[in-house]
Order: sequence, then C-alpha cells, then structure tokens
Amino acid sequence: SDLVAIGDSASFRSTGAFYTVTVGSKAGMNNIGGDFNTYVGYHSGRTNANSFNTFVGALAGDSSNFGGNTYVGTEAGRYSWTSFNNTLIGRQAGRTINGGDAVTAVGFRAGYQSNSSFNTFLGAHAGENHLTGTGNVFIGYLTGHYDSTNSSNIFIGNEAGKYSEGSSNTFVGTGAGRNSTSGVNTFIGLGAGRNNTGNNNIALGVNAGLNMEGYYNQAIGRNAGKNT
Repeated sequence: SDLVAIGDSASFRSTGAFYTVTVGSKAGMNNIGGDFNTYVGYHSGRTNANSFNTFVGALAGDSSNFGGNTYVGTEAGRYSWTSFNNTLIGRQAGRTINGGDAVTAVGFRAGYQSNSSFNTFLGAHAGENHLTGTGNVFIGYLTGHYDSTNSSNIFIGNEAGKYSEGSSNTFVGTGAGRNSTSGVNTFIGLGAGRNNTGNNNIALGVNAGLNMEGYYNQAIGRNAGKNT
C-alpha cells in the first residue's frame, strides 16, 4: 500500500491506506482507508480517515476527519471535524473550524473558529472570532477580529474592521472601519470611517468619516466629514 509510518503508534490502525506517510507519535493513528496523506508531528491527523491531506505540526488536524486539507503549525485545524479543501498555516490557525470549506487562514489564530466557507484570513488574529458569514477577506493583524456573523467584507490593514458589524464593507488602512456598525460602506485611509454608524457611506483620507452618522455620505480628504 506504499505506507510509511515512523513513530510510536503511527498509522497504528491504518488499513487500506495507499501512498501515505505518517511521522510522529500517533500520527495518522486511525487512518482507515485514507489515501495520499502526509501527517508529520505528534498526533497529526490522528483520527482522520479521509484522503489528500497534508498536516504538519504537533496536533495539526488531530481530530479532523475530512479531506483535501493542508494544515501547517501546532494545533492548526486541530478540531476541524467536517471541513474540506482548507489551507490553515500558523499556530492554532483555524483550530476549531467546523463545517467551513475552502477557507484560507494564515497566521497565529487566524480564522480560529470560523464555521463558514470561502473566507480568507491573513495575519495574526485575523478573523479570530468569526463564526458565520461567507466571502470575507481579512488581511492584516487583528483585521475583522470581532466580526462574527457577516459576509462579503474586505478589510485590509492592521485592525481594519476590528470591531465592525455589517456586511459588504470595504475598509483599507490601519484602523479603517474600526467600530463601524453598519454595512455597504467604503472607507480608505488611516482611521477612515472609524466609529461609523450609517450605511452606504464613502470616506477617503486620514480619519475621513470619523464618527460619521447617517447614510449616503461622501467624505474625501483628511478629516473630511469628521463628526458628521
């Protein structure tokens, strides 16, 4: 079956597993029928019986049981029980993803508990508390950190959209859209749209649209539309 197993109880209960490599104590221990897998690290892929997985790191994919996943880092995807085709890189990246497919999470605790599909989280703590909502892109340290249930958001920049609520927002810049509570907004610039409470607003510039209220506002320039 072209099975390579190195380590205490590595592939211990493995049967019918073709083209699989398990390295580490209890790595791939219960791989029954899963093919084309690579499990490297203590308990990596311990309970997985599916195919086309690559888990590297202690406890990476430890309790995962679906296929087509790549998890790299200690506890990356550790409890991702029912997820396909995910890429999780970094310590505890996507640690408790359950039911989300085609998720990319790169960075410490990025996408830590996201349970929905087609999301991209890049940066330490990016989307860490995201639970549901699809089609999001969070890039930067703490981007969308507390955005838990929203969809179709693009946050780029450290702490962009950190405490935001609402869907279909585009926030670009450090702290852009931080604490924004509505949707369909476009804020570009350092601190742009911070503390915004309205929707369908556009703010371009440093601190443009800071504390903005209301709807269909356009603020362009440094401090433009501040406190309006």
